[in-house]
Amino acid sequence: MLESIRLNIEKLVALYEGQKAECDKLSAELLQSKETIEALKDKYLIGVMEADADGDVDAKTISALGVRTLQIHTGGLCHMDADMTERALAKMGIDDVDVVFLENIGNLVCPAEFDVGAATKVM
Repeated sequence: MLESIRLNIEKLVALYEGQKAECDKLSAELLQSKETIEALKDKYLIGVMEADADGDVDAKTISALGVRTLQIHTGGLCHMDADMTERALAKMGIDDVDVVFLENIGNLVCPAEFDVGAATKVM
């Protein structure tokens, strides 16, 4: 599994070779989110909920793309649940967006199988 992760990261770094300084600062997950949002933001009104145990680096990075962004602090938890997602959607306001992305907290310790109420998962 670690070898597969390493190979995927190498592919991403190669893909973003022209943006080496940015690759050094941002996670592969965040780079994937940025590229997806950049590709879709001119066609769809996008909202992004960024979950983190404490920080806000990802939310600031995504917000700079010009899409509605909500930082969700989980109070030290390594995951979100469906109730947190529901409250965040209400706070964000989704009547005027076409798609909402939830970047859940993810790491190799805490599994990604927690039910966050999502219609689709992308990993």
